Amino acid sequence: MATLIHPIVETIPESSTKAVIPTIMRAQSSHSLDPLSAAEISVAVATVRAAGSTPEVRDSMRFIEVVLSEPEKHVVALADAYFFPPFQPSLLPRTKGVTGFPGKLPPRCTRLIVYNRKSNETSIWIVELSEVHAATRGGHHRGKVISSQVVPDVQPLMDAVEYAECEVVVKDFPPFREAMKKRGIEDLDLVMVDPWCASYHSNLWKTSTYERVPKRSLLRICRVYN
Repeated sequence: MATLIHPIVETIPESSTKAVIPTIMRAQSSHSLDPLSAAEISVAVATVRAAGSTPEVRDSMRFIEVVLSEPEKHVVALADAYFFPPFQPSLLPRTKGVTGFPGKLPPRCTRLIVYNRKSNETSIWIVELSEVHAATRGGHHRGKVISSQVVPDVQPLMDAVEYAECEVVVKDFPPFREAMKKRGIEDLDLVMVDPWCASYHSNLWKTSTYERVPKRSLLRICRVYN
């Protein structure tokens, strides 16, 4: 991140730098360590999805994690020193001959873990966001892909959509419906299937046709009393 800091563009008159530290601060909307906003998440996802080589690849992307890619410590110190109250210029060491400070902070970055169902690949992406991107919902503006890397021989966490799909599959399974009927349960809307993903137990996940499968399911029966 050190190379992302802009050169000093605002200078302080020589007379003001002899005894005091610059006090012209630049408040910005997002601190370097603030959690991602909904707009930033939307733009980061849109950026990665747009980078897919084909529509099929883009549609098969599942976003397991979208979090802030935390900057290095000197960037955080710069934010606290000059850009966010209470301003603390003393956090940065004085450099002989320097008569100013950066005009803005480096752009915030996001880290995304993406699972592609079509290729059965897990990848990690770093996306850079600007202030314009951060203020835009729906991905009308896109960020910049800094890096992307496929991580071989791994499987990410199951997401909420996959857990919901598991419940639908179990409830539509005829032997399951028959088993519930034998126990006097006709209304499957009263049944909640809670899948438990207990990792994998073979090398089948290395094949392109492998789908992640929960090993156990916990059933809960909800009864409504008048």
